Amino acid sequence: MRSFLVAVKGDKKRLELLAKCFAGKQLTIRKISDLWVIDAPTIAKAATRDDAFVIAKRLITQIHQVCTVYLNLEPPLEFTAIVWLDKNGKPCRQSIQASVIFTFREAGWGDDLSKIVAGSSFGSRLHKAICTSPSLQYAMEIAGEAPINWHRVYDIIEFVGNENVIAHEKWATRAEVRLVRQTANHYRHLGNPRKTPLPPDAPDLRKATYFALDLLKRWILRELKTKQ
Repeated sequence: MRSFLVAVKGDKKRLELLAKCFAGKQLTIRKISDLWVIDAPTIAKAATRDDAFVIAKRLITQIHQVCTVYLNLEPPLEFTAIVWLDKNGKPCRQSIQASVIFTFREAGWGDDLSKIVAGSSFGSRLHKAICTSPSLQYAMEIAGEAPINWHRVYDIIEFVGNENVIAHEKWATRAEVRLVRQTANHYRHLGNPRKTPLPPDAPDLRKATYFALDLLKRWILRELKTKQ
């Protein structure tokens, strides 16, 4: 049976960070000789190269969605090829096709994903949970792959829950939720700003993004606990 890996390239330090974030049986980013690869059971057991490419694209989308929530890194990490392994587990051939690029934002959020429990990083275990959970899949779709904008800040807050739910969970105060939500709503309706006025002391997009993604991460942790 053939065995496949996904070859990627990018900044060395960021690849090393991602290797810490995704380390486990479910999903691993590692280096083989001078080649950085993504290794996962779903890609390794693909029947053909074409199947491997389809799986690789889906896998990369899932990784990127997790990183939208938990990491802010640049420049892009680029998917470059499907790699065949020989019977000794060494790369013996590459199939290069059109690149799929996914972009990480600002540096800073690596600790959550790289935390090791029972031999696997949180990023690897989260990816496994996403593959079997429609609710987590939907959460990742809301986070998306592009940089967070005001529309998505609003959507994330609406998805996580209203201000009463969020305050009850002690994730944020009602006033904090109301301020960020009203600000996001204002920028969603710039064609009619009088209808949704900008509140005093409105946060900028960077602060609002951190606030919304922090809520989403807390929601994800609650979901994971209920599925244990």
